Amino acid sequence: MIAASFAEIISIGAVLPFLAVLTAPERIFELPAAQQVIRASGITMASQLLLPLTVVFGLAALISGGVRLFLLWASTRLSYATGADLSISVYRRTDDFDYCAPAYHAEKLHSGC
Repeated sequence: MIAASFAEIISIGAVLPFLAVLTAPERIFELPAAQQVIRASGITMASQLLLPLTVVFGLAALISGGVRLFLLWASTRLSYATGADLSISVYRRTDDFDYCAPAYHAEKLHSGC
């Protein structure tokens, strides 16, 4: 559950940089905070930012979707297992019940003994 929350935060957090590169790549290219990443990746022009950030955004969305699907699968499996355990417990209690005893006591009551 915590992993799904972090994956969702990362995918939502990747939207703003992606939109910023789509609308004004020059502004992102000139940001001092982004210069280390830009130099490390070998980008020399602002127009080259679009492809790497598109890939990062796509991967973040895919990973987030995968984590959500896994969480859905795990919670569904847990709920089915819990339901199966409860139904087995109810069946065992019903199966061990002595059905002859209530019928015997009812006969005794109606016969007037």
